Amino acid sequence: MTLTTLIDTGPLVALIDKSDQEHHQKCAAVFRSLKQPPLTTWACLTETLYRLGQFRGWKGQSALFGLLASGAVHVPPFR
Repeated sequence: MTLTTLIDTGPLVALIDKSDQEHHQKCAAVFRSLKQPPLTTWACLTETLYRLGQFRGWKGQSALFGLLASGAVHVPPFR
């Protein structure tokens, strides 16, 4: 059985927002330790884009799109 990691908005924001040094470092360390890309939901992705837009603007949102495009974070399709 393979375990899948689910990542929520808070850790995704912290992963990208380097100004939150305490949480960013912890989330980045956990993210690097994962053996396979974590999953997130479309709702979480929407909330993360909104929050990154507030804190980091387009650069933060672009960083999230980069994680998605590289396959580092996966959003399963609707069925």
